[in-house]
Amino acid sequence: MKRSIDACIVGAGFSGLLSAILIRQHGGTCCIIEKHPIESGSISNAHYLNAYSLEILVEAGLSIDDLRMAAVDDVLDKRMVVCHSLNHTLAQVDLASQSDYADRFSRIGRYGAFLNVRACRLHAMLLDRALDLGVEIRSLHRVLSLDISNHTLLVQNITSNDELLIECDYLVGCDGAESQVAQLSSRFLQSERAFQHFFTVECYGSIRDCVQDAALFYWVYHEKMVACLVNFDIDHLQVLQIPVLPGQGDGLSEHDIRDRFAAILGVPSHQCQHRFKIRGEWALKTAQLDHAVTDNWVYFCGDALHQVLPAGGFGLNLALADVYNLIWKMDIAKQSAHSLARLATYADERIPVAEATIQQSIDNYREFITMATQFMGGADRSLLNLVSTIFPENLSHLLTKSWLRTVRLLHDSGCLSVGWSDVMKKNRTHFDGMSMHYSAKYQGPLIFEPTQRAIYALDRVPHALYVGYRIQSFVCFLDDQRVYLSDYLSYQKWTIVFVSDGVSVPKILSEVIHSFQVLRVGIDDRVTQALPLSQSHCILIRPDRYLAAHVDLTCSDTIRRFTAFCQSLN
Repeated sequence: MKRSIDACIVGAGFSGLLSAILIRQHGGTCCIIEKHPIESGSISNAHYLNAYSLEILVEAGLSIDDLRMAAVDDVLDKRMVVCHSLNHTLAQVDLASQSDYADRFSRIGRYGAFLNVRACRLHAMLLDRALDLGVEIRSLHRVLSLDISNHTLLVQNITSNDELLIECDYLVGCDGAESQVAQLSSRFLQSERAFQHFFTVECYGSIRDCVQDAALFYWVYHEKMVACLVNFDIDHLQVLQIPVLPGQGDGLSEHDIRDRFAAILGVPSHQCQHRFKIRGEWALKTAQLDHAVTDNWVYFCGDALHQVLPAGGFGLNLALADVYNLIWKMDIAKQSAHSLARLATYADERIPVAEATIQQSIDNYREFITMATQFMGGADRSLLNLVSTIFPENLSHLLTKSWLRTVRLLHDSGCLSVGWSDVMKKNRTHFDGMSMHYSAKYQGPLIFEPTQRAIYALDRVPHALYVGYRIQSFVCFLDDQRVYLSDYLSYQKWTIVFVSDGVSVPKILSEVIHSFQVLRVGIDDRVTQALPLSQSHCILIRPDRYLAAHVDLTCSDTIRRFTAFCQSLN
């Protein structure tokens, strides 16, 4: 049996479902190949959605109100606590207590700077949207082989062993860090770096009566367990990420978990009423695929393309941005020399972003390690490894517990010379997270005269137009109504914006922008700061909401070059 479609997507995770949704919204045909039962959902614990990701998800048809309903409580998600036990805080960061934070949070994006939505809930929302659009999802199927020259892949039903040959214009590999598509297309991971192993445990129950300070994150330094606890729902669900340390053991049973969890709750073990689901061990590592594209047919997104450390919440956002960059560049109606040239920019734009993001996640992780070392009284992993090498496991375990207990007692008695609150300041930037997620910029054939400097803290200068960066929360007037410009952008078209009572559009330019969406906006003193667009200027916005040009319409040389640029886009 043979099927012919516009695109085949391997993997029904976040990037796979989003790819299918955007293709269907473009009017294309696609199917998803997924080796697991679709009912199993996502086992990821990703949750941080930055402002750009929220724009992407709303474009894909998800309701911002539903996303907010599914999110972590908006008081909890701005707090991080370091503690001995949940009822014994050592230090904390409360972003909401900063005088300028509420203003920065609200103006970085029209939906706020971020939301924390647990992965399984977000995945369910994307799945529902895909099914509503009629996306065909072949779960319990695996890819057997690829014929790259003929643009076909052979898939097999895992249950019945029936085989299906699929012919498609595009193949999108969204099948994760161990990508089968990458292996079958002779791609390999490079620059692999291993950092730490963790043990994940889902904890079902309430911690409300046990916490001294309610927060999203708890960094726990207790003699019975060192761990990060993510508080998704204070009354129902928390997730433990336990580093595998010398003396702690890596084969924790439910009895061990209950005993140690009760200790960090500050209650006797028999009073701990939580249920636990042990998810097992996973490796903290970074890596990147050697190529993002194979023979103009196979394109990779998400973890199949790059793997970043979770420090800073980059992974999910990077995957969604990959897809949003890619799908609009696929000319679903036809494949031409022009569309292939446009698709070639996918790798040119996303690889530099991925490389910078991987490094940023490593830098963040090192800051966390610095924090951990301070809160463990200067004991880093190398020292703990040395202790475990010299002493038997049971003795090294006792020594580690005694060390942590001593450090806590010294802190409580005021004998430590270094204030732990000072350590927290180093981690505030990536917990704040607003600026680093906007540092990505594009420059290349689809950007006209990009900004020639890196801008990191865009959250502090939001009302500016930087060519190569994404459009933010700009406000303008259309038909005398004050509106967000983002509400009028189309993922299927380039958008050019003129001031309605500005200078006339040069004839040579007006003749080449017929395929663009054209907006004529009103600008007055009420929104000049919100959309700093001069009456003599225009801006060009890409379908993925990146600013492609900011042009002075009174400069004839600029108009000539800009017209040629616009012609290249048609």
